[in-house]
Amino acid sequence: MATVDYFPVLLACTNGTEYTREERVLTSFEGLPVFLKKSIPESALTLSIADYRSMLGNSSKGLQGEEGYTVSIESLNVLAREIQSENSFPSFYDLSRIDRDIEIIQGDFPNLRKEEIAPNIGKIKAFYAQEARWALYERLRRFEPGVSPKAGDYPGDTNSQEFWMLFANPWYIIPTYDATLQAEAYTAELFPESVWGKPWRNRADAFRHSTWNALICKNVGGTKAERMAWATSFTDAHENGSPPPTDIRDNAMDFHNNLEGRKYFDYASTESWFLFVVTVTCPENETIKNFEYWKANTARFFTDNGQLPGMVDDLVYFSGL
Repeated sequence: MATVDYFPVLLACTNGTEYTREERVLTSFEGLPVFLKKSIPESALTLSIADYRSMLGNSSKGLQGEEGYTVSIESLNVLAREIQSENSFPSFYDLSRIDRDIEIIQGDFPNLRKEEIAPNIGKIKAFYAQEARWALYERLRRFEPGVSPKAGDYPGDTNSQEFWMLFANPWYIIPTYDATLQAEAYTAELFPESVWGKPWRNRADAFRHSTWNALICKNVGGTKAERMAWATSFTDAHENGSPPPTDIRDNAMDFHNNLEGRKYFDYASTESWFLFVVTVTCPENETIKNFEYWKANTARFFTDNGQLPGMVDDLVYFSGL
């Protein structure tokens, strides 16, 4: 079993046990005194996703596709890693870093005692999320896209729904991207005839979707429920925000197999708590891959969506072998 310590705020830039800070100003956030980076306007702490939609729509060029503002998941991954390397954020989900987390939090929230961190952890996470969104916005408004902003199969562009989910939750960009590439790599390994989603509707497609969801749950931070909620919302956005399929079975198949991947994660993982840190212990990637491969080889063929309620716990497909 592997202990997974991704967390819902971007990783910190460290130098040994020291971390660097830029010049800051004292302000307040949800009733807590807090130091804010001087490069971030105080108004950023109250910006909504609707505000960012308007701001990015007015300041960016070449990023407005037919479905709205979007950019490739690879590019988002690059930008998120830049932010990761340039900022000091707590980890929240790495028990081995809890002393350092407390040091960072108390450095940013000057009046907060150690015992007050856990009761205020929701506000603390929200503050760092707002900082991360602003950092992402600053990069996106100057961004020159390398690919056309249209919905497509991974790896490639996000549809508009996926983009805004990732923007709202920047800490999930890197682990979601990694899960996407891992699922594609395992599909290519086990089903060499299937490359980047083609052909689809077959056992390989069923494997890719279930494995993708299990790996997203494993990779992202949070409780088991939070991880599964993110995987559900993001993969639903992938289906609902993309152009309508030519066959009504397409989305039904994907929704079904996505759920089966999350159900396996739920069954095979456990969680434990220490102070404000939750640790989720999951199967190794190889175990996930092998289990989902077995499920794909026992997947059931369907011809009509009405059959799917009778195929609970099985992967499904409707084309090919």
